[in-house]
Amino acid sequence: MVEFLKKVPLLKHMSEERLKEIAKRAKIKKYKEKEIIVRQGENSDKFYIIKEGLVGIVLEVDKKNEEVVGNLKGTGEFFGEIGIIYNIPRSATVIALTPTEVLQFSDKDFMELIFGDEKARQILQELAENRLMQDEEALEKYKKTILDVIYKYNI
Repeated sequence: MVEFLKKVPLLKHMSEERLKEIAKRAKIKKYKEKEIIVRQGENSDKFYIIKEGLVGIVLEVDKKNEEVVGNLKGTGEFFGEIGIIYNIPRSATVIALTPTEVLQFSDKDFMELIFGDEKARQILQELAENRLMQDEEALEKYKKTILDVIYKYNI
């Protein structure tokens, strides 16, 4: 597992000892195609690194509509950092689009081993801010579309 972690862009700068500790605390989870890994609004208590597979990120804009915000694929991509860093519920739903294997970390292990590393923390904070901005842009786009329809049809 340490050899895999050495290839993860977020972790590749870390020492062998730190990577061994991260590997030791990782739980391997497997998901079937179309299986929900995390649901928007749930408690943010886990961090995930994709080992194999493809996941879709879905942002619910209201009870009847969903919008795919993006997807993460392949070795080393990760999700779950936003809720833990900002202590908020899940900002999006993550669905396995293919059979997917992830490394799962508790929020405590994430904060101690990954976010506790200065370089990883900088990367994660910048990425989390960008992802939150994308979510906000998707919501604004949806609101604008609804307002355009209301205006056009004089509703």
